[in-house]
Amino acid sequence: MIVSILVFSLLGRPDFLHRVIYKILLLPVVAGISYEAIRFTGKYSHSKLVQVMSWPGLMLQKITTREPSDDQIEVAIAAMKKVI
Repeated sequence: MIVSILVFSLLGRPDFLHRVIYKILLLPVVAGISYEAIRFTGKYSHSKLVQVMSWPGLMLQKITTREPSDDQIEVAIAAMKKVI
């Protein structure tokens, strides 16, 4: 989300049609930058600076997810057995 905000803020405030076109065309750029940022934080997760930078995202994940119930875990195990 932060990468998207940064990239699209560079475009200014174009009219609606151009904004839609820019968002479609720049989607791979935003996804690529985000992917590399995730790889970077995984590689240097021991660094204090990286921990501070990734903290907001981890807190957002904490409030938007929850532990699976026992029923959900059973379904996941059954599905994994079928795949294996």
